[in-house]
Amino acid sequence: MANPQSNQNKQQLVQRLASSNSIIRADAVEHLGKLNAKEYINDIAILLSDSDPKVRGNAASTLGHLGATEQISNISKLLEDRVTYVRSSAANALGLLNAKIYAPLIGKLLSDKDPLVRSSAVEALAKIEAREYLQDISKLLSDEDPYVRADVVMALGTLKAVEYVKLIVPLLGDPDYNVRGGAAYALGRLNAIEFSREISKLLQDKDEYVKRYAVWALGKMNAHEFKKDIIKLITDKSSLVRGKVAEAMGNFGAEEYTKEIAKLLKDDKPYVRSKAVWALTKLLAREYESEIAKLLNSQDIKDIGAAITALMKFGVISKYVQQIKKFASDERDFKLWDDEAKQYRIMKLSTAVSEILSGIN
Repeated sequence: MANPQSNQNKQQLVQRLASSNSIIRADAVEHLGKLNAKEYINDIAILLSDSDPKVRGNAASTLGHLGATEQISNISKLLEDRVTYVRSSAANALGLLNAKIYAPLIGKLLSDKDPLVRSSAVEALAKIEAREYLQDISKLLSDEDPYVRADVVMALGTLKAVEYVKLIVPLLGDPDYNVRGGAAYALGRLNAIEFSREISKLLQDKDEYVKRYAVWALGKMNAHEFKKDIIKLITDKSSLVRGKVAEAMGNFGAEEYTKEIAKLLKDDKPYVRSKAVWALTKLLAREYESEIAKLLNSQDIKDIGAAITALMKFGVISKYVQQIKKFASDERDFKLWDDEAKQYRIMKLSTAVSEILSGIN
């Protein structure tokens, strides 16, 4: 469904691409990306050769997010740009565009003098699954910049680099929280259950980011011996931690903790509520059907989607036909980040509900 206001906004932004003010050009490019303005890819691509580095960088980033694979060659030229931000943006864009053909050029940036560029190169190589650069990437585990180290451990997890597990473990004690959390994430991805005890120590970490990934990793590994330690965090002040605790309990099949999980159905954060619904669904906790069904009246689409999925899994969705019918064409002001996202999520929900209703009827 086309949005006239959105189209008008895009047209106004395209006009600003020709502004004599570089700040206006850079801002216009960025906003076109947020509006998913794929129809203006060619207009944006012209700015890859802009005289202002912020504009060039924004153009590369936007083209990456818009999936402009036809611009890969032009973006690759910016990998050698004299400005750090531009090189970094180009690497990120090529990663998003899965530009494997340019892996050798991106690989050269692993030794760039600027840590932002090194980080972007690591992320890009991970996205395009360039495992041939694992050895070069792993050398940056001792990089002086914590953001680089964090990106490296995350990349090793993404690339399923099990051969580097023992090099990742020491970083669970890194002074930087990004690195500690990233190391936990990587070990979880690599299913390094032999190091679950070391990961469990991070459940007491002072940083929510670290605790979140420690909980996630232990849950993914099915490290049941740490259930009691993890459930203690279900009242953590961080919504991200509470949500991951619910998810872990679902993965554990921890039926003994359904009461604790069910309390999260009244959490003030939709992320947590949806994770609680997911866990209760996986545990087939049908006794909480009525409480889950109440989320059909929520103003948040995450709640509604999770509730519908749960009621379907419980085999009781036909009881709620009248409540879910409205979602087949619902245009309420759901709490989402922007108009484009709202339209997409509502459309997706509408399609799913229509299919459910046709199945029932």
